[in-house]
Amino acid sequence: MANNSSVVLGRITAVHGIKGWVIIRSFTTHPTDIFTYDLFIKNNKKNIDIIIEEFKVLTKKIIAKIQSVNHIEQAIPFVGKDLLTYKQNLFKESDSEYFWYELVSCDVYNKENKKLGVVKFLERIGDNDVMIISSDNQKQDILIPFMKAYILDVNLNDKLIKVDWDENF
Repeated sequence: MANNSSVVLGRITAVHGIKGWVIIRSFTTHPTDIFTYDLFIKNNKKNIDIIIEEFKVLTKKIIAKIQSVNHIEQAIPFVGKDLLTYKQNLFKESDSEYFWYELVSCDVYNKENKKLGVVKFLERIGDNDVMIISSDNQKQDILIPFMKAYILDVNLNDKLIKVDWDENF
């Protein structure tokens, strides 16, 4: 997340071909939903609007054509840039939905009230969102699917998530 008024929805990861197309990694639930938002990038702390003229879903990636970018040399400076939108552009369909940025930095406790760690980030793996938990006690991160079967409670005010998860799992 770049600051309190914006949220990262994806990232430009590489160029695609010589005509200025780029590869997009979307962090939205449905990868193409990223294109429904007004997007911008940060460049030297300045917001630069990004208008996507066209996008294509390929077998293992999404490619996009940025307006006024017509050659590989023009596309290269965009590689590695986060695609952001303003939080005010986001909407939830219900109170039981959470944006990933809201869950990052939350403390995670199991039902025995043992702290498992802190949410470092989330990632979509297969059909599920997965919390990647940084733990002081473990040498490796803990991965917990963000599913009703495992999530007992989410308290965003206290930055606390309670899970049904064995610390040794």
